[in-house]
Amino acid sequence: MSPVTIRDVAKLANVSTATVSRVLNNTGPVSETTRKIVLDACAELNFSINPIARRLSLGRTHMIAVLLPYLTLPSLVERLRGVQYALDDSGYDLVPFSVGSPGRRDQRLADLSRKSRVDGLLIISVPPTDEQAKRLIEEEIPTVLVDACHPDLHCLVIDDVRGGYIATKHLIDLGHHRIGLITDPMENILVIKMHSTKLVFRSKPIITNRANMDEKKRVKWQSNC
Repeated sequence: MSPVTIRDVAKLANVSTATVSRVLNNTGPVSETTRKIVLDACAELNFSINPIARRLSLGRTHMIAVLLPYLTLPSLVERLRGVQYALDDSGYDLVPFSVGSPGRRDQRLADLSRKSRVDGLLIISVPPTDEQAKRLIEEEIPTVLVDACHPDLHCLVIDDVRGGYIATKHLIDLGHHRIGLITDPMENILVIKMHSTKLVFRSKPIITNRANMDEKKRVKWQSNC
C-alpha cells in the first residue's frame, strides 16, 4: 500500500493541495470550516506531515548549529546544556560540531556558511576570520559568538576580570589568606585572571600549573588553604 500524500488529503477534503498545505503549516488564511474539513481528512487517512518536507517547504531547517573546540570540556558541556534548555519546546534542533583545530573550523564554517544548512549559528571560543564573518553576513545567517569576538558579529563574552575578583574576594571574606590559582596552560587567560586576583589579594598568590602539580603537592596545597 502506497503512503498517503497531501494529494490524497486534498482529494478527500475536496480542496486544493495549496489549501491543505496552508492548514498543515498554518501559513495562510483558511476558514475554520475548511480547516476542520482538512484536519478531519488527515485523521481519516491517518496522514501526518513529514517534518523534513515541511522544513523544506518553509525554506527553514529548524536547526541551530554550535561550533566549539571540544565536546568533552565541562565548561563547554554546560554551555551546550544551556543552549539545549533554551531550545526546548521551540521546534529547533541543536546540532553541535567539534572543531579542534583552525583547519577543522575553516572546513566546517565553509560548509555551514550557506543559508540552506542552518537557521542560526553559535560559535564558542573559536572566532571566525574576517572573510568567514563576511560570508556569514552575506548569507544572512544569524550568528552569535560566545567567549570570542569579531567587530561585525554579535558577541557574548564573560568578564573574567570581574569573575576572578568576585571569586577571590569571597575566599578572602571567608578568612582565607593563602589562595592558589590552578589553571590551564599559562597563556593569555592567566594574565586576565591574575589581574583580577591582584585587585583583592592581601597576600602574594600561589600560582600552580595543573600540569606540573603532582598528587602529593596537590594534597599539601589543599591542606594549607
